[in-house]
Order: sequence, then C-alpha cells, then structure tokens
Amino acid sequence: MALVPQQGDQAPASNAPEHAHPPPDSSLSITKSFRPYYSPPELLHLVRLQASTKGDLSRQEMSESRIETWRQLACGYIERVGGRLGFPRRTIATAQTLYHRFHLHFPLKAFAFQDVSLAVILSASKLEDTLKKLREIQIAGWQILNIIEGGPGTGEGDATVQENHRPHLIAIERLVLQTICFNFHLHRSLATNSELTSRAAVVDVGTTGRDVFGWVIRMSSALGATKAYTFLAHLLAIDVHRTLAPLAYPPHTVALACLYLASFLTPHHKNGLEWRGEEVTKEAKKEGPHFEGAWGRAFESTEEDVDEICLSLLTLFGQLCPPPPPLASNGTSSKPSPSFSPLSFPSPADPSLAPTRTGATAEREKHLVQTGIPHTLSGQATICARTQDDFTQVMVHIRRIQQGRSGENGKVVEEGGDGRNGAKRPRMERWVGAEEAMTKVASGEDAPPAKEVGRDGEEVKRVVSTRYQF
Repeated sequence: MALVPQQGDQAPASNAPEHAHPPPDSSLSITKSFRPYYSPPELLHLVRLQASTKGDLSRQEMSESRIETWRQLACGYIERVGGRLGFPRRTIATAQTLYHRFHLHFPLKAFAFQDVSLAVILSASKLEDTLKKLREIQIAGWQILNIIEGGPGTGEGDATVQENHRPHLIAIERLVLQTICFNFHLHRSLATNSELTSRAAVVDVGTTGRDVFGWVIRMSSALGATKAYTFLAHLLAIDVHRTLAPLAYPPHTVALACLYLASFLTPHHKNGLEWRGEEVTKEAKKEGPHFEGAWGRAFESTEEDVDEICLSLLTLFGQLCPPPPPLASNGTSSKPSPSFSPLSFPSPADPSLAPTRTGATAEREKHLVQTGIPHTLSGQATICARTQDDFTQVMVHIRRIQQGRSGENGKVVEEGGDGRNGAKRPRMERWVGAEEAMTKVASGEDAPPAKEVGRDGEEVKRVVSTRYQF
C-alpha cells in the first residue's frame, strides 16, 4: 500500500535537476491536421485575421478591396509564369489554391506576393509531378515582371541576385508545405462509393478526376452538354481558382457551379434569355443542360452552395471585366481596348498598345494589364454578358431564383439521403453563429464551452491558428 505523506512531513529530496520536470504549461504540444476545406465564415475570419494588426480584428491594416487587389495580382502573376513555363492547367490551378491557403495563416504584408507566387509554383510543380527547377521558375518570373515594367521580356536577369534570393524562396516553400501539413493529396474524397446516389454513380464520383477540370468533363457528358457549352464551363473552372471557392467546396461542387453558371452566360440557353428579359423560344427550352428538380442533390451538392460559388465568380467578373472601347465623334469605337489576355499582354513600352485614356479608366486598364482578365472574358468563348451591369443583372436573377426556391420566411426544404423531404430549416443554418464565435475567440472573450478555448492571449492565438486547421 502506498504511503501518503502527512501534513508537516518533509518530502524527500530529489537528485534530479530542477528542469527535469517542467511545468505543465511549458510541455504543451500542438498537433496540426490537414483540412481540405473550410466553411465560408472560417475563410472570411482567417482572411481578416491575416490583414489585421497582430491578430486584432478591430485594427484592420488592409481593406477588403486592397486584399482582393493583391489576390488578383498574385493570381495573374501565377497564371502568366505558369503559362510561360508550359505548365498544364492543373498545376497552375493548384498553385493559385496554395497561394490562397498560405495567406489564410500568414500575414499578407509579411511577404511579397511575387515571392509567395514563385514558391507556390515550385510546390505545385512537385505536387502535380510537373517538375521544374527553381532557377527556371525565377527566370520566368523575372521575364514577366520585366514585361509589366515596360521591357521586352527577354533575358534571364542577374544570376547573382537570383542565387542569393533562392534560400528565401525555399524558406517560403517550407511554410507552404506546412500549411498543407505535408499532405500531398489535396483533393480527398468526402464520400465513399457506398454513399453515392444513383445519379452521382453515373458520373463515377469515387474514381473520377481529382480536380475541377476532370469533373467538368464527366458532368458535361452526363448532362448531355455540347462542346461549346463544355468549353465555356472549362473556362469558368479556370477562373474559379482566382476565388476562395476551391478552399470551401469540394471539386465536384465547384464543377457543378461552373456548369450551372455557363447556362446564364450562353446566349441561346433558357437561363441566358430570361435574365436579359427576352422571350424563351421552344428551341431554347429544349437546349440543355436542364437544371430542374433536385439537380444539386443528384451530384452530391446543394443548390445553395452552387449559388454562392456562382455569385463569387460573377463578383470577380464585375471587378476584372475590361472597359468598353472609347467612342469616336461619330459614335463608333475609335480604337479597341488593349489586350488583357491572361497569358499574353501588351508591353507598356509599345505605343500602339499602351492605354491612351486618362483618369479612372486609364488606371483600370493599367490594373487589368497587370492582373489579366479572366479567361471567360478573353473572347475565347461567346458569352452574353460583358459589362459590370450585365454581371450585376445575372447576380440579381440568381438571387431571385434562390428566393423562388426558398419557402416562407427564408426557409428551404432539405432533401434527405433517402430522397424524402426533411424538416424545414433556415438557409445556411450550419454557418449561423460561426463567425461570431470565431470573433470572440480572436478577441479573447469567452467562447462556448464546446470550443474549449482558453482566455489567455497566447493560448487564444494558438487555438485560432490551429483549430481552423491548415
């Protein structure tokens, strides 16, 4: 039987050094696990957290518009460097997603977007097995920056400067790998084959391509879409990686959103005619794909999630759509706008292609030359929306469809897994209160007991950086 020391007894002296038994608080270990997707409130919270001063959400160093500007500059830079190196579309999309994920956990102002862009391109080339040497990536990055600054874009740059800068890029690459917890399978499936519905089984959810582009092809085939329609959806799948949607939704939901939005941008589709207020002909009603009934559940997605992805893409198009060409005195276009192609863009040193306008329009053209416009707006496909007003009208039309799909008091009918109608609940109820709870965690206030968040400042900071995992 163990002896229990009585009060007043002196404990025996120990020969072990004092530091052999550190206090419990100093022995805390943090386990980070990879999360492929975040909820929309988590994304919004983490973006604001990295744009704030020392994690204080009440002191924002960068506005929402500036954060979006930096994001589009980086995505455009990644797009052009990847295109110059001949990377496949899958590698460029992975690099853009890695950039978004990186700045969910590291401050925007702590790193130059050019350095992070080159580091994520290097990481993506390894993840997608399209290897390139870091020196080749540095040279391509220097050439793109040289074109933006007005140079010819030829040459390789200063080899000594690139060599000295290489350890810095390698250090950022290590941080990028930490944000994914060294998980080299970024697109994990969320469901097993036994959980799939009959329609999802048609498109082979469990074995199809792991990226959005593979899903677009397979779903287009299942929906009976034409080649032109599939190509437009493919362009939308390219542009969706400029947004945070791939971090919030699985690839098959993102692909379904691209196919759904393509119906509003196709001139002769029923949805494209309705938002323009034109008469829907019999031929238009027959033209597919048709999004009727429980089309979202058929592909293991919800219509609400699909709508949110479409709205984020339309917001992007409204920000980066090129301005209309200026009008001459006779009312006709005097000169076409400069080329804002995502992969090739005019050098400002070329007087025939440099912007000739003044004021806000000239600044917008200069910004678009740096970021590049989305592929959907580059003229590769015929679409019926070109201006900011057009995209705003499409957004309003999608909102009206949402309201028509909803029941009274903003409630929707959820479809159960067995096909029967479930109970009514408020739309997006699963996110209600999440943003408020995370704000309390970041500010050090008391959080719900289920969160198990401490009140100490350092502990709160550690929980915020690990609970909403990499």
